[in-house]
Amino acid sequence: MLIGQVRAVPGYFERMTPFSMDVLKCVALIAMLIDHMNDILLSPSSLLLYAVGRMAMPLFALIFAFNMAKQPGRAQELAKRQWKWAIITQPFFAFAFYGHQPWYALNILFVFFVCSQLIAWVYSRTKYSWIKSILLIALFAWPLSLASYGLAGIVFVLISVLMLASITPGRVALLLWVISLISLNAASLMTVPIIEVVVFAIIPTLCLPLFVLTLTDSIEVTGKRFLPRQTFYWLYCGHLLVLGIIAVLLRYGVI
Repeated sequence: MLIGQVRAVPGYFERMTPFSMDVLKCVALIAMLIDHMNDILLSPSSLLLYAVGRMAMPLFALIFAFNMAKQPGRAQELAKRQWKWAIITQPFFAFAFYGHQPWYALNILFVFFVCSQLIAWVYSRTKYSWIKSILLIALFAWPLSLASYGLAGIVFVLISVLMLASITPGRVALLLWVISLISLNAASLMTVPIIEVVVFAIIPTLCLPLFVLTLTDSIEVTGKRFLPRQTFYWLYCGHLLVLGIIAVLLRYGVI
C-alpha cells in the first residue's frame, strides 16, 4: 500500500532534500492551476480535473506543516508574511472568481495565516492565547468556507503540524490526520451525490498526495532548491490574474 511505502511521515520529510521539497511544491502548484482552470474557465467543469485538483491542498498543507514543525519559533514571522500575501492576493482572487464566488470569499492563504497565528500564540504562551485563538477561528471560518475549506482546512493544517512535530506520531495521530483529510470534502456531501464525492473527491484526496509522496521518496535526488524564495506567492497572484483576464475575454466573446 502507498501509505506503507511512505514510512512514518516525519521520517519521510527528514529524508527530503531541498530539491525534492521544491518538486512537491511544483506538483502542488500544477494541481492548483488545473483546479482553478477547471473552476473558472470550464462550464460545466470536469470531474476528472476536479479530482486531480484535490491533491493541491494536502501537499501545500504538508509542506507548510513541515516548515512550521521544524521552526515553531518562526510562527509569528510566518503569520505576518501569510497575512501580507493573503491581503495582496485577495483582489486577484476576487477578480478571477468573479461570478463563481462572492467577493467576500477568502483565498487559501488566509487558512495558512490563521494556522500560523494560532501556533505563534500557543507556542509563545501569549496572554489570553486560547481566547484570541477561538475569536480568530470564529472570525475567519465562515468566509473561508465559501472557497477555501473553512474550519475543515484549518483543522487539517493544524493536525498536520502536530503530526509532523512528533518524532513518532502514532496511529491515533495518523488516524486523526486521515479523518481530517477526508473532512475537507465533507461540505460536498450536501450538494453532490455521495458516489461522486467518494470517487472524485475523497479517494483522490487520499490517494493522489500519497502517490506523489511515494514517488518523490523513491527518487534519490540530492541537490539545492531550484525555486526562488516566495515563488509560490508570486505564482499564486499571477495565475489568478491571468485566469481572470481569460475569463473576462471568454465572457465577452473575444476568444
